[in-house]
Amino acid sequence: EWTVLAQDGHGDVRQGKDNTWYASGAKEWEREYDHGAPKGTWRKWYANGQPASETTFAGADVEQPMRFWHENGQLSAEGPAKNGARCGTWKFWKEDGTLREQGEYAGSLREGDWNVWSDGKAEVHVAHYVRGVITSGK
Repeated sequence: EWTVLAQDGHGDVRQGKDNTWYASGAKEWEREYDHGAPKGTWRKWYANGQPASETTFAGADVEQPMRFWHENGQLSAEGPAKNGARCGTWKFWKEDGTLREQGEYAGSLREGDWNVWSDGKAEVHVAHYVRGVITSGK
């Protein structure tokens, strides 16, 4: 369910609210567009009704929290984003709620040292990234 403002030769230019549902009738997406650009808070749910993701589009210079969840309801990832582009410090968790990774994003690419915790171990491994590509590990 959405409104098409125009067709630009590459697809539809969506306008206004855009909602989708699973075949079961459960809501899958709730999002909004302004002349084809993402607007407002976008939310996605798993078929079981648990939240899957949430991000707010508020302009290229405005940091807003972005969150993802595992299907069991446990937080999966969280950090700031500017208009949907990851930036700043992000954390990632395992399905049991234990911290898995932590590091910085710049322009939605991993950057610098990332701490990675091994399964069942308290020790941390450091991975170094440059523009999203792992270059070394310590």
